[in-house]
Amino acid sequence: MTPPIPQKDDRIYAILVSALVLIASAVGWLVSDSTPAGQLAAAPPAPSRAEMDSVAKAADGDKTATAQQAGRGGASASADDSRPATAAKPAATAEPAAAPDESEPDLASPPNQASADDTRPPPQTDQAFVAERRFPASFAVGSARPVYIKRKKLSQLVKQLDACPGRIVVKGHADSTGDPRENLELSRERAAAVGDLLADKYNLDVQRIDVRGLGDSEPANPNTNLAGRKANRRVTVRCGSAN
Repeated sequence: MTPPIPQKDDRIYAILVSALVLIASAVGWLVSDSTPAGQLAAAPPAPSRAEMDSVAKAADGDKTATAQQAGRGGASASADDSRPATAAKPAATAEPAAAPDESEPDLASPPNQASADDTRPPPQTDQAFVAERRFPASFAVGSARPVYIKRKKLSQLVKQLDACPGRIVVKGHADSTGDPRENLELSRERAAAVGDLLADKYNLDVQRIDVRGLGDSEPANPNTNLAGRKANRRVTVRCGSAN
């Protein structure tokens, strides 16, 4: 549909007349500058009403053509908008990862070995076991009284014995100097002295303490020198399933 043409306005005519007058004046000045004196051409007459109407009609025709062209452009744009949008191309579907070859065994974790380990019962170990160790003290020749006790090591030993649920075995030893029967009795007295110390001073249950004397039957070192005999005058303690 063509938009309505606007009505003529007197202001348009006034503007056109003024423009024509200015053009005529400019032409006259140009002619006067290029023509010798006395030969000036007569100024062109002012445009008539009919000429101004024709100029106005021509301007209105240009406006109408411009409006029609704009209308066709809008209709074309509307037709383009009414077209359905082109469907987007679907994204390429990622190929699934190839499944591992079940015929090849996994060397990192063999299934047969894993199943066997799962069915195997856990090993039965005594976590509160205290291996046999030397009581941290020394004994003089012919004496059952412990001397030079290492208090720090003794405190650690007592904590382990207190956590052990089994019987506490205390064994006394002697060197080979003197009568073997006296050494046997002396070794038992040394074991009893240590047992009393553990029960009285460190509050271990006396009913759990088993005192034994072995004499010189289990030497830790040869009895051929002073250092060896001193090392053999000792007491050992253990607790747990190894009793």
